[in-house]
Amino acid sequence: MASAAWSRSIGRPWWAAIDRAIPVLGVCRGAQLLDVALGGTLHQHVPELVGTTAHGAAPPEFAAVDVDLDAGSLAGRLLGEHARVRCLHHQPIDRLGDGLRVTARACDGVVEAVEPS
Repeated sequence: MASAAWSRSIGRPWWAAIDRAIPVLGVCRGAQLLDVALGGTLHQHVPELVGTTAHGAAPPEFAAVDVDLDAGSLAGRLLGEHARVRCLHHQPIDRLGDGLRVTARACDGVVEAVEPS
C-alpha cells in the first residue's frame, strides 16, 4: 500500500489534468496508478479475487480478456462497447479513488479502465 505522501505527490498531475478538463484515461497499470493516486485501493492478488489467472499468469505472459465498456466514456468512444484487450493484472482495483468512475470491466468484474467522473 502506498504512503499518503506518495499518493498525494503522484496524484497532483492527475488532479491538475482533471481540473483543467484534460481527458484522462487509465488503462491496466495506468488505471491502478490513477486509482491509488486519487485515494483508491487495490486487491492484493487477482487470482484470489476471481479464482483464475485469466488476467495474466506471470510476466511476460499477457492474457487476452473480453471487456464491456461504457459507451459514453472516452474508452467506449475509442473502442466501442465491447473489446478484447491484453492485460497482465496482479492487483486490480478494489475501492475507486476520489472522482473516478469505472469505464471498462472484464466479464469477471475486474476493472480494466477508469476515467474522471
